[in-house]
Amino acid sequence: MWPLLQPDRPRRLLVGLALAAVATACVSRDEPGVAIGSFEADLVFGFSEPAPAAAPPNTPVPIPPAQPGTAPALAAPGGRFGPDGDGFDNPFANLPPVNAPAVSCPPAAREAFPEEVAGVQVTVAPTEGLSRWKQAGVQQVPNIGDLEVTGFERRTVQDVEVVRQVAGQPVEVTYATSQLDFFSGAVVVSRFRVTTDGVSQTGDERTEIVGVDRTVVREPTAGVALESLEYLDPATGDLIASSSFTPPVLYLPLPVIPGETYQAAGVDLRTGATLRHEATVVERRRVDACGDVVDGWFVEANQVFAGGAATVRQYDYVVSTQLGGLLTSERIVTEATPGGVGAADITFSLGQLQPDPLPDESGAS
Repeated sequence: MWPLLQPDRPRRLLVGLALAAVATACVSRDEPGVAIGSFEADLVFGFSEPAPAAAPPNTPVPIPPAQPGTAPALAAPGGRFGPDGDGFDNPFANLPPVNAPAVSCPPAAREAFPEEVAGVQVTVAPTEGLSRWKQAGVQQVPNIGDLEVTGFERRTVQDVEVVRQVAGQPVEVTYATSQLDFFSGAVVVSRFRVTTDGVSQTGDERTEIVGVDRTVVREPTAGVALESLEYLDPATGDLIASSSFTPPVLYLPLPVIPGETYQAAGVDLRTGATLRHEATVVERRRVDACGDVVDGWFVEANQVFAGGAATVRQYDYVVSTQLGGLLTSERIVTEATPGGVGAADITFSLGQLQPDPLPDESGAS
């Protein structure tokens, strides 16, 4: 069993895994210098500026430099990730690179079918592991033009916890994913909550959702919902930005109703930043995971993140309920930003159906 899930394991291991597993041979950084610890800095210079709000990954928003010695919320009390709080200790730095040759990612056969169909409900918890993802699309580069985006990246699923069960079946599950942000190169840790028993016909604080052939009254977070985000410096582990949304932002209502249109919004109470999500559950759609077909529910959405200047992006994605409510494909369409980031239309999709084990503390998988 992966040691992250043991209650008595330091939570810093989760962040150490996130930093190393997704950052192999993808981002280069100058060697971090010597930094004054956050407690000492507070005494000498006063309190540091709080971290800004974090947008969803692969949103072209300005990312400020990390604040040395600022520990993310996922870290153990005390701040740094070193065993004695004496600097970033990354036991997972020797993972193999992910830029495997194209021949290792064959397309699925035309007659291929998924091993399991995506149901209207999530009935299992996600499987932890380290998976390859594919990148395909185009990005405009100022003064150059359109550049083709290809290749691979790594993402993790980790810290899976079954919060509640009914008759041996999970009805509330939390999990974390980690990846490299395409635009900033930061490590992004996203936390999701899956709630399967949230449909109700009565009560206050409910959201009415109109489906194709029926109307249901649903709790605002009944389904797969994004709870929080953290951006981390891949070289040091320092916190760059963070958001914790109240309520969590609904990505897929459960049970699934094809044709359903809904709105969701969450506020980061610390900064006042908001994430607004307007979406339609379109249909079942299959993802080609390098030869293996994965079924899921295709959602078309627009997201508006307001954490200062508002940033709008088209966000279409696939959620595979049979895999515990994991996202298995994301298409992100963004406009050029005043900060010089060109417009982009990029699809990120699962390239590996069976994940590799998460590395152990020695860095071995």
